[in-house]
Amino acid sequence: MKPIPATAQMLGVVPRIIWFEPPEQALADPVRFMAYAMTYARHEDMRVIREYVSDEDFREALDGAPPGIIDPRSWAYWNSKMGRYPPPPLPKRHFGDDKALATLGSGRSPPLNPSSRHDLEETRRAGREAWLKMRQLKNLLMFQVSFRQFDALRETQISRQVQDLGVWTRQCEKALGWVCCDLWSGARDARRGIGPTNTLQSMGRHPPDSYSSVQVPTGQSHAGRR
Repeated sequence: MKPIPATAQMLGVVPRIIWFEPPEQALADPVRFMAYAMTYARHEDMRVIREYVSDEDFREALDGAPPGIIDPRSWAYWNSKMGRYPPPPLPKRHFGDDKALATLGSGRSPPLNPSSRHDLEETRRAGREAWLKMRQLKNLLMFQVSFRQFDALRETQISRQVQDLGVWTRQCEKALGWVCCDLWSGARDARRGIGPTNTLQSMGRHPPDSYSSVQVPTGQSHAGRR
């Protein structure tokens, strides 16, 4: 791809696309700059860029775009603009040795040897075991928290029951004291020979059983005596 000149217009556009680098450094790699431009450039910015980038340069930038910069939507749009529909796969990062890098040009993933496949299975198994242990630990912590909350609630209920029992006990003691006082008063009156009848007689009144023996004057009734 041909280099993009650092004109006044381009120096005004570049900071809006690659804001984390100086404009001259960003334009030093035109393919990388175009990848960022396809993702972040506005319509006005792309009109300025297209004055210095032809369709052939644009296709070359698409072919050599570094992975991880262009999003799928922008990738599909610019490939369709260049007449590539359906678009080719997005660039992907590959990790491996030189032999694996040499197979990238064919578009096929390098085959895994048995040892690497075994290591991958071991890694997955170890990761799953670690995840299960972490989940068990989380469940244990949640159970401990719930058990502590249950203990606190139970202690609160027990303390309330003890308080209620103390109030009830004091009330019972008070009532029992009144009963004992009444019994002691009745026993004292019995020893003195003062009963209900004697008490009425001492007050000059007749008990209910002696109403029949009271002499009513002639011509008067109970109603007239009131």
